[in-house]
Amino acid sequence: MCGTYRNLGTKLTIDQIITQLENQKLSIDNAIRALKQVSDLPLAVADSAVQENNSRRRGRPPGKKQRATKRTRPTYSDDFRRQVVAAVRGGTSIGAAAKQYGVTWFTVREWVNSGSYEPEGGRRTKKASA
Repeated sequence: MCGTYRNLGTKLTIDQIITQLENQKLSIDNAIRALKQVSDLPLAVADSAVQENNSRRRGRPPGKKQRATKRTRPTYSDDFRRQVVAAVRGGTSIGAAAKQYGVTWFTVREWVNSGSYEPEGGRRTKKASA
């Protein structure tokens, strides 16, 4: 194949390859010129690129960013917890109680299952059938 180049089943001569490469070079040169014209990018764009590169160096996946502040959990009073548990013991579903009181269903389930926040009368137990 001296003097030809096979590209997807078609043979190209050296002259055709040179012409294609010159066209590609022209396109690249145009793109470089356009980038130079807008080279004064906003600082925020440049900062986010630097931040993303720094996160890669520290071993974080590319999409993950460092949290600005430590995550905290809301604190609920024992009376509030008892009120939520009483609603569930009174027949409200865990999901409905969570929506009604503005907490997660997981939190409500934990309070109910812990047994620490039972209403005043204590936990109702089912009668054993004889």
